[in-house]
Amino acid sequence: MTHRAPPSTSANSPDATRPSGVARFQAELQAKPLRTSLGLGVEYAMFASGASLALGLFATRVPLRLIDRALGLRLRERFIDLLAKASPG
Repeated sequence: MTHRAPPSTSANSPDATRPSGVARFQAELQAKPLRTSLGLGVEYAMFASGASLALGLFATRVPLRLIDRALGLRLRERFIDLLAKASPG
């Protein structure tokens, strides 16, 4: 069993002066509790909506392919193109 030295906490270390994410969040929460809480809620809502959109596209892949082949409407392709145009990237 090898013994590892603890992480460096010297003043020259770049992590020594930078607080952890939890400490930064606690400081923000104490300074602006309502804004920080709402920001976190919005962040989680955006993640949930993106994840549900991805899961929805994956779940409807086969049914939309069958509908597109039968009707020739290219619904899935049009929807993905619309998302690509609307995305900010």
